[in-house]
Amino acid sequence: MNSKVVICGAGFLGKHIALALTSRSILSSSVIHQVQLASRNPERLHTLLKSTNSGILPPTSIDIIDKSTLSSAFYGASLVVSLVGIMHGSPADFDQIQWKGAENVAKAARDAGARLVHVSAIGADKDSPIPYNRTKALGEEAVREVFKGKTEKDLVVLRPSIVFGPEDDFFNSQQPKVNCPKGSSSAVSYDLTSARYNPNDCSGTAFRAATLDHCGFPPVSSRFSKLSKFLPFLPVFGGGTSRFQPVYVGDIARAVEIIARNDPAINAMVGGKIIECGGPDVLTYKEIMQLVLKHNRRRRPVVSLPFWMGNMQGAVMEQLPVNLFTVTRSQVQQLNSDNIVNNSASENSMGTEYFPFDALVEKYSISGTKSLASVHDVLPVYLT
Repeated sequence: MNSKVVICGAGFLGKHIALALTSRSILSSSVIHQVQLASRNPERLHTLLKSTNSGILPPTSIDIIDKSTLSSAFYGASLVVSLVGIMHGSPADFDQIQWKGAENVAKAARDAGARLVHVSAIGADKDSPIPYNRTKALGEEAVREVFKGKTEKDLVVLRPSIVFGPEDDFFNSQQPKVNCPKGSSSAVSYDLTSARYNPNDCSGTAFRAATLDHCGFPPVSSRFSKLSKFLPFLPVFGGGTSRFQPVYVGDIARAVEIIARNDPAINAMVGGKIIECGGPDVLTYKEIMQLVLKHNRRRRPVVSLPFWMGNMQGAVMEQLPVNLFTVTRSQVQQLNSDNIVNNSASENSMGTEYFPFDALVEKYSISGTKSLASVHDVLPVYLT
């Protein structure tokens, strides 16, 4: 059975999802996925993936604000994966993209007869004063309204915590070392069946991951690895006690691939539900900074700064172009809350049920290692 999957977004997470859907382990199954990248500028990623993967269709340029660009892009799709989101911008920008843009994608997917995987973020809250969290929640609400009634089971919402993976810029600021035999491909291997990273396997599907996509939670990005090169210490706010649950990008890709199979039993379990995606480890913000230092082999103290100082820095940095030292007041405010999976919740305020991430990934992975990847197991493999 052939299946066309449109990935609305051509960044780090979109790349891994595309690879998971078109890997050899999946092509050997009864479902053959054809993947189309749809974003404002999909050509670069398409060129990278197409060179080694026949399952990648020609890309299409879209603007989620312009509804007319979406219908043709989603034509014939069985599944649309919406990765709509921004990290910086005015409140109006967040409204337009994460709320109204997400709604536009949902309507176009529904009208095309496609199911939808909508990627949101842990911490989405429509009553939050933080634009990112508020519009993520409003986007979820709008998407769910689009798919209410008979099409309710055609929607799955994923809410990741911090996402990490090979060549991410969060833990690693350099390219990993790849020891390939002379004359062989120097590409990194991605094995969907185990969702693990092997820097010395040169026979697998080629890919080069670009950046860590933290799905909105600040300020955790490549700049901490880079800052440790220049600063005599790494800063955290409020003692660095807020908790995170890093999730491996390959595990999220596995989850999307499982949903994309359109298996009636799987659809009945996860259709219409929220899946909060977290890995097996819960770490404080301070512990994450210590991991950055450990795996980059640098000795720096981790120094706690008061939240008021972070707010002052944010007020200044918001007026300047985004740079290595950029932090916003909203990002500082987010560090007042944990960013972990809510295992105690059975449903949210809208009556939407939750489904456990690990139960989906570990039960329905095709073969190989089925457990969720730990930062402690994966990071030492690819960090230099």
